[in-house]
Amino acid sequence: MRTILVIGGGPAGTLAAIAAKKQDPAAAVTLLTLEPCEPYEKPPLSKAVLLGDVMPGDALIAGPGGVAGHDVALQTLSRCTAIDRFDRAVVLDDGRRLHYDALVIATGSTPRQIPQLPIGMPRVHYLRTDTDARALQSALRRSRNLLVVGGGLIGLEVAASAAQLGVKVTVLELAPRILARVCDEQTGAVVHAAHSRYGVDIRVGTTLAAAAPQADGRIAAQTGAGDQVIADLVVVGTGSKPDAALAAAAGLATDDGIVVDAQCRTSDPAIFAAGDAVRFPAFVLVRAVRSVHPGRWLAGAGDHPCAPAARGRRSARIRDQRRTPHPRDGHQRAARSRVRAPADRASRSD
Repeated sequence: MRTILVIGGGPAGTLAAIAAKKQDPAAAVTLLTLEPCEPYEKPPLSKAVLLGDVMPGDALIAGPGGVAGHDVALQTLSRCTAIDRFDRAVVLDDGRRLHYDALVIATGSTPRQIPQLPIGMPRVHYLRTDTDARALQSALRRSRNLLVVGGGLIGLEVAASAAQLGVKVTVLELAPRILARVCDEQTGAVVHAAHSRYGVDIRVGTTLAAAAPQADGRIAAQTGAGDQVIADLVVVGTGSKPDAALAAAAGLATDDGIVVDAQCRTSDPAIFAAGDAVRFPAFVLVRAVRSVHPGRWLAGAGDHPCAPAARGRRSARIRDQRRTPHPRDGHQRAARSRVRAPADRASRSD
């Protein structure tokens, strides 16, 4: 019986584990996640979870039965500290060694920190997990003023949620417009106007020069133009970068992400990678449009790279083209569906 390990409880890892088990029912497939719970969808964290409408358990990636319903074993609170490629084993922080015949690395991405507001600074929040969302939800209910650094999807979703909770929100965006990497200028203007109508102060073309805690615990932020913003708490939403540290430490090829071939195989033939931690070659993106996963190949399936699953990272050339999407493409639809003005929620049924 083959043993397949998957590191990472996001969409890519969860779906890869399920696909591997479906392709090879006799294999023992185990999914390792850092979190204490069943893998869940992340988009609601900055919206419905902050508003208290849903819990992450209401949106499980694997469906109501969880991964166990697909005959995949789940190990929670499992931090992988090393990969022993010679012995084909994953080393956990509790000293255990889990051996594999095939391994999938789906470690996702990590927040891009800004030096003025590092992770761990009091009253500063980076939103990535259920734990982060719960902490931010609690803090918002005790706050009157919120500063959001970054006018992308996450920042604007948090801004809309906070405004609906009655919090005064200021958004600082370095680019000349919001959502510059997500949608066209017209769509961005519509979203900007909707937020402004409900009291969100969006300042584009604005840099954060400095930030420091005050005597009362609030944070004073200084912009490049010399303006000062005083906030009870700060949310940083300045993007993310591939979490390829585990792969790099194991000696796998990395380049702004884990380098893989058309079958999501890394430089080690026994190790695959998927999701936001991955850098796909351009030809894979042309064929698969960010929708490949390794579940089928690590279980011994064919060579077609278009199995459904979570996204990966583009090569430099393809990634650059994404910055100016066609007006009718999916990025614009995503912006319309994900970023809503605070009052829009009243008419939603979800």
